[in-house]
Amino acid sequence: IFVVFAMLLGAYFFGFVVGSITSIVASRNSSKTVFYQTMDELNAFMEEHQVAPALKRRLREYFRSRHTANSMSRNYTQLLMQMSPSLRAEVAALSSASLLGGVSIFRKCSTDILTVISMEMVSETYAVREVIIKLQEPPTKLYVMRHGVVASEGCVYNAGSAFGLDMLFDLLLASESLPTGLPECRRLEPAYSSRNSGGSVAMALTFTDVMSLHNASLTKILEQDMDTMKM
Repeated sequence: IFVVFAMLLGAYFFGFVVGSITSIVASRNSSKTVFYQTMDELNAFMEEHQVAPALKRRLREYFRSRHTANSMSRNYTQLLMQMSPSLRAEVAALSSASLLGGVSIFRKCSTDILTVISMEMVSETYAVREVIIKLQEPPTKLYVMRHGVVASEGCVYNAGSAFGLDMLFDLLLASESLPTGLPECRRLEPAYSSRNSGGSVAMALTFTDVMSLHNASLTKILEQDMDTMKM
């Protein structure tokens, strides 16, 4: 009886040690675990719906690229929201400087404006040859490149550049007071008069990771800045 009890006890501790080690390894690679789970779900979905082989290949490439982009440059908005207001402002100021500092339209913005703008931006990923801005689509977003290559208006954009500036033009026309938080926006006014009101088209030439800013979010930020200046 003693020998059987010792064997059972040893098997229990062996299983406990192995389980603990497995749990530690899995927690250290949580992003990879989520990625593999996503790919399993994708494969099951494609099999169930009998997706064509060519589309299967594109979907797998898209999710692999998205995983790689997120690993290289994560969106820490949720982490920032858990910080105290003062710590969040300091950290966000550093991140906004790296994200928006190279974009000409934001160069003369105050640190406070850049911080709030960076926290309102949303991460988006696009596949090769996927249209980001469609022809005649209302300009509602500004895009800042993180990774990849995008073609728009006869130009090629890469990391650190911005496109979709039509959104700023529309804000400029909508209210003469709103863009005061963006000093460089005034320089765009002459260019707008010579542009086509139909907007621009943008297409991803490679797998592309961008941060987008919706015009409603920017309008709210600039309105709050105006209210603060009046106080």
